[in-house]
Amino acid sequence: THTHTHFTHIMTSSSRPAGQDEFELGQKYWNNNGSVALVFLQRAAALDHWGACIYLYRMFADPKSLCPVRRRESPAVWRERIAARFDEMSGRAEQGDPQAQFLLAVCAEHGIGMSSDASEAARRYLCAAKAGHAAAQLNLGFLYETGSGVAQNHRLAVLWYSRAAAQGDADAQCNMGTCAKDGVGMARNAVEAVRWYRLAAAQGDTAAQNWLAVCLEKGMGVARDQARAVAWYRLAAGQGDEFGECNLGHCLAEGRGCPRDQREALVWLARSAKKDHARAQRILYHQLAALRLS
Repeated sequence: THTHTHFTHIMTSSSRPAGQDEFELGQKYWNNNGSVALVFLQRAAALDHWGACIYLYRMFADPKSLCPVRRRESPAVWRERIAARFDEMSGRAEQGDPQAQFLLAVCAEHGIGMSSDASEAARRYLCAAKAGHAAAQLNLGFLYETGSGVAQNHRLAVLWYSRAAAQGDADAQCNMGTCAKDGVGMARNAVEAVRWYRLAAAQGDTAAQNWLAVCLEKGMGVARDQARAVAWYRLAAGQGDEFGECNLGHCLAEGRGCPRDQREALVWLARSAKKDHARAQRILYHQLAALRLS
């Protein structure tokens, strides 16, 4: 299932805090391009956007962060800025502000400014989710799917994913596709999976682009079309997705859905392998061994 790192919440123009546009762009690129995400998050933080400070802290302090950026910058400045407004945001949350509830849930989930507490994160996500906050709905669905802070319940996971997906959240749409593909919390339905993957892929979600390509390559829920599969792999790979890079490299190496191109195949496989993608490393090893023997 797609990890829950896309934290977009659409608000009316009158309620949007300064830096919200930049913050949402930073979250859009969080999975795909850490360098671009960094630029937008820093712009949002310059406008005193508290959420941007939280994610900049995560970027530099959390070794498990999905953001690929690893610049030499101390997280201390962001920790201090988070702490400076923590009481203010807690007050807003108690007054029913869903964005504040959501951001405090993220802090609780990741132990930012407080001890890590998955149950507290789930409680706050639920408050924001009930108010229609799409990113909170997505994250609450993830907690139900994994059983973190709540009793594992795949049907409730799908319920909350579907609500976020209906608001256009690409991560939630991708997760709906995966649940439909695997029969998690719903009946297995490859056609429905492809529908959700298409919606998310059209928004640039690399995981969805990769899964849509897999469905096209294998003919799962859609007519088999290897050329279109390669096109989607290329889109995902072009955004730095290691799965897309590996799959594109493999197709190029074997001439599946595209003319065989050993040189370009090695380029994509090497990029994926550098990100510790085990399958890419294996394919690259065999491709190089074959070249040495030829």
